[in-house]
Amino acid sequence: MSSPRFISGGVATALAGWLLVAGCHSPEPPQARNPGFEERCADASSGACAWDIAYQVGSEIVVSSHQDGHALEIVADEGVGFVVQEMRFDRPPAEGILTFSVSIRTDSVTGNGAGLNIGVYDVDSLMLQNVDMGYGNFSSATGTTDWQRYSLGAVVSRDARSVHLGLINYGSGRAVFDSASVAWQPLRGRRPSAFATDYIDAAMNHVRENSLRRDSVDLRAIRRKALRVAGDAESAEEVNLAIRYLLGSLGDHHSFLMTAKERSLWLGDSPGGGGDAAASLDNLV
Repeated sequence: MSSPRFISGGVATALAGWLLVAGCHSPEPPQARNPGFEERCADASSGACAWDIAYQVGSEIVVSSHQDGHALEIVADEGVGFVVQEMRFDRPPAEGILTFSVSIRTDSVTGNGAGLNIGVYDVDSLMLQNVDMGYGNFSSATGTTDWQRYSLGAVVSRDARSVHLGLINYGSGRAVFDSASVAWQPLRGRRPSAFATDYIDAAMNHVRENSLRRDSVDLRAIRRKALRVAGDAESAEEVNLAIRYLLGSLGDHHSFLMTAKERSLWLGDSPGGGGDAAASLDNLV
């Protein structure tokens, strides 16, 4: 498997290797409401309690039944269906990592595909960050597949007052969503592994050498937080969220991480081709 692509300020380097709980205000670790779409509400635009349609064009959104219960279906015809749920905080949350997961099954899905989205907003409802399935939608669910588990993570700061978690199908075909869940990991107390430290430092060196924003942001503070996000990671995949946080903190709106799988698909290779993912920094190019 080939190495991820790290792109900052237009220069590429290879590194080793929405829930809306409507009306719910809680400082406690977040939990998905109506995760299996079993509860029906007349005032919910999707038909499923706590899940509302945020955007819909050229698509049909319904709650359907299957052998294990219910699910949310978004059937698109060269269109978009986007369903969200909102969680609000009465007071600033502790900084942490929010991971949104859901099972997705697809039938003849083409286009950008089906996937997840996380939006984080401040007290004035201004977006602090928007997290999607990655560069070029290469990590989205497409084609015809059985149930697969997908996860998306975001680093939530103390400025956050609400989190929007979303389900989207963009293109054509049927996407079925079920078994939503949310996990929360506070950043406090997390200690970086040697692997994570080396990986983050390699990324920081690249930023110092290439980013046009290197003198406009506090790189030391960004590094400290990125190390806590990475925690005890022992693989490139486990450091990806920390790298995405680091790049997003530059504020240039150009830098992004392309994982090994995404790069392989971008180049037209089969996913996973090109050898094992790098486990050290020797593969810096």
